[in-house]
Amino acid sequence: FLAPACRQQRIRINQQHMQFADRLSGHKAVKNVRVTGTIVAFEIITPVQDSYTNQLADHLHRFFRERRIMLRPLGNTLYIMPPYCITDEELGLVYMSILECIDGI
Repeated sequence: FLAPACRQQRIRINQQHMQFADRLSGHKAVKNVRVTGTIVAFEIITPVQDSYTNQLADHLHRFFRERRIMLRPLGNTLYIMPPYCITDEELGLVYMSILECIDGI
């Protein structure tokens, strides 16, 4: 974790997350976008109250599992917590899949 190469990976992921967060911030189906280090989280707007028991989580689990992407939805809140070894291409695929998902909601 303290190795320079690991630090560079975290910086790279954070920079990409910040760019993705900017894209998400303008999306009509998204609110409360936040980035902390290598974690991005945001709420997907639904007609019911925001909560970790929001039924949207079931849809999100299915959607991303079908694409072989492991994300962490808690209700209508989606967390992106990639491993430090993720490539730029893989992270781009995650971002594109998220946009596809929220565009379809």
